[in-house]
Amino acid sequence: MSAVNLYQEAYANRLREAGSAVKATNYTNVTHEFFGMAAVVDQAKQTVSEASAGLRSGF
Repeated sequence: MSAVNLYQEAYANRLREAGSAVKATNYTNVTHEFFGMAAVVDQAKQTVSEASAGLRSGF
């Protein structure tokens, strides 16, 4: 697990401890900017859908 993944996991745990609802997902074998590549990367399409659903449920 990379340092970034460890930081992400620790941050998600701290948010949970503070009472926030958190879904943290580790996407393997993708670059950092894959989120903006939904037009050409299938995993990015799924990620954008998940993020959108999370935002919709929060508001």
